[in-house]
Amino acid sequence: MLKLPRKAIEKIESAPLTFRSWLISFTAIIAVRILVEEWIASGLKNSTLTTFFYGISHTFLFFLLSYLLVAFLLRYFLGVETKKIFSALLFGYFLVITPPIIDHVISGGGGFWSFYKFDSLRGLGERFLTFFGDRWDLGITYGVRFEVAAALVFIFIYSLIKTSEENFKFEILNFKMISKFLNFINSVLFQNSKFKIQNSSIFKKITSALYSLIITFVSYIIFFILGTFPSYLTIFTLGFSKGFLAVRDVDIAQMFLSPVKIFSREIAEIKSALSIKMVLIYSLMLFAVSVIYLYREYKNKLLAIIRNSRPPQLIYHLGLFFVGMGIFIAFQGTAPEITLFNLSALALLIISIAGSWIASVIINDIEDEKIDQKTNPNRPFIKKVFVLEEYRKIGQGIFWVSVIFAAFVSLKIALLLVAYQAIAFLYSSWPLRLKRFPFVSTFVSAIASLMILFSGFILVSPEQNIKNLPNNIIILLVIGFTLSLPVKDFKDIEGDGKEGVFTIPVFFGEQWGKLIVGGGIFLSYLLSVLLLNEFRLFWWAMLSGGASFWLVNSMGEGKKINPRNIFWWVMGVVIIYGIILVKTVFL
Repeated sequence: MLKLPRKAIEKIESAPLTFRSWLISFTAIIAVRILVEEWIASGLKNSTLTTFFYGISHTFLFFLLSYLLVAFLLRYFLGVETKKIFSALLFGYFLVITPPIIDHVISGGGGFWSFYKFDSLRGLGERFLTFFGDRWDLGITYGVRFEVAAALVFIFIYSLIKTSEENFKFEILNFKMISKFLNFINSVLFQNSKFKIQNSSIFKKITSALYSLIITFVSYIIFFILGTFPSYLTIFTLGFSKGFLAVRDVDIAQMFLSPVKIFSREIAEIKSALSIKMVLIYSLMLFAVSVIYLYREYKNKLLAIIRNSRPPQLIYHLGLFFVGMGIFIAFQGTAPEITLFNLSALALLIISIAGSWIASVIINDIEDEKIDQKTNPNRPFIKKVFVLEEYRKIGQGIFWVSVIFAAFVSLKIALLLVAYQAIAFLYSSWPLRLKRFPFVSTFVSAIASLMILFSGFILVSPEQNIKNLPNNIIILLVIGFTLSLPVKDFKDIEGDGKEGVFTIPVFFGEQWGKLIVGGGIFLSYLLSVLLLNEFRLFWWAMLSGGASFWLVNSMGEGKKINPRNIFWWVMGVVIIYGIILVKTVFL
């Protein structure tokens, strides 16, 4: 019975598949689904850019999340190669095109409103037991139910084929308990026989079917949760105050179908408001699912990237983002509202900024290979954890994910991150490789740092621009960053010198470099007093600048304060001074 389906599955699984070809094919299928749905629903009428962007993003992320969850379920239960599962699911994903067509035919051309199901916790339980409930013309429509049912049949058959293979191991079921039960049956029915049920073909077929049913049932749970997902978010959000059983469909509709304000952006149109809310949530879920998968499948490579992220500078970048937010809040006296969707947007931007920094690190690692062989031999690219093309593709992937995640919150912030990455390329890569020139390199780094700070400011500014950011603060930051950032270059003196990268420690020598960099940091503190016109900070600036000067000039190899941790020490002083500055100027 399974001979023909098995051959078909084997042929599908053996087809050549790369990440690029999979992504293009998946995107094409979802694009066809969106085209068919929009054509049938509205005849491809014009819509606003916001509605178009978030509508497409919502649909794409929904289907991508369901795809990955089912793929990882099959990977865990069946132990099949990821490539084979992705190939099989890609073929089956043509099912997503069918719901709008089926609904259009059944409704006689009128169409149904295919949507999430909103219901209370008790109502969701009833709908789960009745395959999404009794209303087939609204929410989970005829077409969607056909899609889900067909997908479950496909998953069952696929699981049955895989579990019927001779070398398959049933690792999920508790076979000790089953074995004891079967021994009892043997002792009763076959006392004087060598026959054992466990070794019979019938038992293997029953076990295979049972195992496949478990996988199919878990798949149904995934589909049901995704089809009713706004309900759970609302129940979780309002349940603590209103009571988990008291949250109704009206509460869910009010939470997800009402206009939304994501920090400074207001989305009034209902469809766009729902889409952006779900896009924010699904993006975070996709990120979490992807990280878990990468940890299970590529643990060493994932941890290598995390450890190579230069934690002090990563914290520095995230700090710049929050400083940008803080500057606006301090000057305007208004803070954004704390909501589920604002917190989700903030989390996405944190991921985006961290990703942008890590992508720039990968660019720098590739260009600095010869330098790192001398001064940073433990970096993953030097240790051959990654080959060149693989490392480059990882960097490109992280960059694009960062930009897309940022665009979900703000297109302007996404453009700033593109600008940041462009500056990072000019800084590290040939033919310009601006890091070779003293002061020019740190000035370029200062401009890149401003891109991150501007992102935080724009996020909370109602005008979504930097016109309210005082020029004296911009000047202070550019000068301060230019004079202070060379502190990170002392650890690479040997490698930079041999490769013609003339950082301040290389150009002036280590001792004079310490004096120049330490003096630059000291001067930056004093400039904060002058440019902010706040002379109450004078002695604090002198103390902080003096401490930083001492830290830079006292560091050395083998000491507690050394070139590899000096950034932490200096950043600690900056944080303390920043707290004092905020308290003095704004509180």
